[in-house]
Amino acid sequence: MTSTRIDWVAGHCQLLRSISAEFKDTQPFRGLTIGTGIHLEAKTVALLLTLRDGGARLVSTGNLNTTQPDALEVLKAQGVTVIGGPTRDKALHDSYLDEVIAARPDLILDNGADLFVKYLAAPYQGLRGGTEETTSGRMRLEPLRARLELPILVINDSPIKQFAENEHAVGQSSLESYLRLTNRTTNGENVTVFGYGACGRGVAANFRGGYARVTVAEVNPVTRLQAHLDGFSTPPRAEAIGSADVIITVTGARDVVTAADLPLLRDGVILANAGHFPWEIDVEGLLSAPDVAGTREYADDLMTLELTDGRRIHIISRGHMFNLAGPRPLGNSIESMDLGFALQARCLEAVAAGRVDASSCVVPVPASIDALVASSYLDRKYAARPVLAVHACGAVGLLAQDVRVADVPRGLFDHVDVDPAQRDLAEPPVRHGVVEGEPRGGLPRLFAGAPVLPRQRRDRLVVGQLPAVVAAADVGADLRAGPPGQHQLEPASLYPGHVLDQARQRCLRRHAALPGLLLRDTGDLADEHFAVEVEERLEHLPLGPRGDQLVGGQGGQG
Repeated sequence: MTSTRIDWVAGHCQLLRSISAEFKDTQPFRGLTIGTGIHLEAKTVALLLTLRDGGARLVSTGNLNTTQPDALEVLKAQGVTVIGGPTRDKALHDSYLDEVIAARPDLILDNGADLFVKYLAAPYQGLRGGTEETTSGRMRLEPLRARLELPILVINDSPIKQFAENEHAVGQSSLESYLRLTNRTTNGENVTVFGYGACGRGVAANFRGGYARVTVAEVNPVTRLQAHLDGFSTPPRAEAIGSADVIITVTGARDVVTAADLPLLRDGVILANAGHFPWEIDVEGLLSAPDVAGTREYADDLMTLELTDGRRIHIISRGHMFNLAGPRPLGNSIESMDLGFALQARCLEAVAAGRVDASSCVVPVPASIDALVASSYLDRKYAARPVLAVHACGAVGLLAQDVRVADVPRGLFDHVDVDPAQRDLAEPPVRHGVVEGEPRGGLPRLFAGAPVLPRQRRDRLVVGQLPAVVAAADVGADLRAGPPGQHQLEPASLYPGHVLDQARQRCLRRHAALPGLLLRDTGDLADEHFAVEVEERLEHLPLGPRGDQLVGGQGGQG
């Protein structure tokens, strides 16, 4: 059986997968209905099923021109109540929104403020609040705060959403969609980008990366200056329009390009909108202009206006958001949406639990949620680096990355080499133990090479990803296998003396070939050097980055 693109997306939304597993246990939305009005596509499926796993009953509809039939089929099969289907008809779409509000949801996940505005037209008891995805929606809701008086967290005002999705992902998907839909080059073309907010910056940067000559049109003089200093041309509006081979609007404002601009548009110009609402390019006004002699529509969501003077004006997706338009629409990258949807899930969880109140009406995501999501993402990008701890007399233990220095018993270790990023963690889980028991006297000080992952044997001390080698009997602890990617030190009885003796004799015979794993005596063993074998083929063990030995207890590298 061939898996679908929705399966591929679900497998790569790592944050949502983790949250989903958590929600199955905590059930933050048990007994609650969540009404949603958001683009229904592969990545949204992952979000909605995560909320369902948290116990929510979902009543969902899509947005204009972006609903994907395969997403609807999966959601319906998974028990989600889906209202309506793909449409460009605004009146029909409004009726879908009315049906969502008629379900009297306890929480609203909105995208453009459509549902909250509908709620105000017919308010009911029991709405706890919710989230708004977009800047366009926030602009609609801000004047309505006094009437709403509900906690509404604006996802798009999170710095994570601004740089991860808006600046990076919208720019990438806009360039990808332009190439996919038009099959036209960007090299050497004059591209004018209307708007230099986070999305506009991303669009401008990505088209410049596609070897286009990029102009920015911006009404805010300060932001226009920023674009100029970023190296973009920022001429007056008429020149920005008249010189363009491609015009992309990404402002959130209405009527950015209208029929009044027809005299300025050069022959063959392509118009596209990357903003949320299909009102930035006044397509209906263009179509009804007296200068338009006819139109030609193409199969891949492309249209050409034929003007009376022979010029041709091309429009992508009739002014709808073009990075979710046409054949095989992909939208923003999985990772960027995974971040944004993790924010959505955590914010809805906070509203459901009452951790935010009406004073948080149309405000950005709380900083604590931003930090939680950012840390979760980075923890998956960088493997946990264990913490090496060295006892005052030389015993070596291994702590996990998520153990705070404050949790290490005072007096047990005289040195803890900890990842600086972990120093200020407030509440990390403590899942790993530390070396316990009184080590024997005369313990060796550690010499270690570069990281290795040794095998586990009871006559060898095995210490995960960071090399830390010492006679197992001297430590009195054994590493026991845990879940993938985790290692745990547990108390163990001291090894019999003959095991230690055998290890010493073996290392005495081989220590010359093991310069990266020498253990040096600090007391009773002053005349003896020995090492502990930690892998079958120790001769292949790499040394430190400078080719020399790293001394435990001296802040060596991990």
